[in-house]
Amino acid sequence: MKLSLVGIAELVTATEALRPRGEAVRAIAKMCGLAIPSSKAEENLKDDRPSRLDREPTSDDDEAGASDAQDFPPTVVPEGVRRLEPAPRSRAPIPTQADPIDSSAAAGPGFEPTRFASLLREKDASDVLTCAASSSMPSEEIDIEKVVDSLARAEVLTSYPRVHRPSLSLGAQVLVDISESMQPFFLDQQELLQRLQTILGDSAAIEYFAGDPIVGIGPQRQRSKWRRYRPPLPGTPVITLSDLGCGFPRNPGATSTWLDLARRLRKRGSRLITLAPVNARRVPLSLRQASAVVVWDRNEGRRAAARLLRDLNV
Repeated sequence: MKLSLVGIAELVTATEALRPRGEAVRAIAKMCGLAIPSSKAEENLKDDRPSRLDREPTSDDDEAGASDAQDFPPTVVPEGVRRLEPAPRSRAPIPTQADPIDSSAAAGPGFEPTRFASLLREKDASDVLTCAASSSMPSEEIDIEKVVDSLARAEVLTSYPRVHRPSLSLGAQVLVDISESMQPFFLDQQELLQRLQTILGDSAAIEYFAGDPIVGIGPQRQRSKWRRYRPPLPGTPVITLSDLGCGFPRNPGATSTWLDLARRLRKRGSRLITLAPVNARRVPLSLRQASAVVVWDRNEGRRAAARLLRDLNV
């Protein structure tokens, strides 16, 4: 027998599946690049049993399965070739899909969470969240340009204007949407929440809601512990992880809710920043004008961070 790139294992697999007879065995061996000695082939020619392709399966097949392999012609293994042993077959446990809303659901033994690619690159995610959670605060540096401009207008300075800088001192209110259309992004939400807690610490006030934050929010995913929405302190940015009702399925009535919330927050000096895992074309223009909508996409992260920083007017 000559060596080949296919090998003995393929021949055994083919003969086990097809149960060929006579010249068919030699033909299969030739296709695999192997050659069976003629004496062994002659013995196989005497085997007149019908193949599995020619007969209906019977109840005796299971009992005879163990001895079927002994009826095949033995093959000659060249020296230096390691004989292959059948690998043990075991059925891998199929993990059940736990409802992401139910935080009490526990995965089965041996379950490992699936690795996934985040919707934002690691560096971009930190930059976007830092800019989104920042508020414009006066620093100790005097704004010379404003001082000169006031003096040129002959205005009386009662106090020195200060240069405004991005600050995380106010923290942020974080609204996490757990509605049906956002459930596929559960892991992405969890990753961003961990990053926000790293950036803001205890200043990140995380609240959960389903579609409409005005109806009810709460610090946990269980709706039984939710209450009516209360805005944060004036000037505190509000970050929401939601599709604004523009995902799949679409919620047309959500647009008016978000417009109302954006107006309420604007009166308090708070920015509304939304990370939406949808195409920007699905978000109504009125919503994009009322709030800072960041397309939750790996190709948009860097531009989104620069845009958020620019919106701070610092």
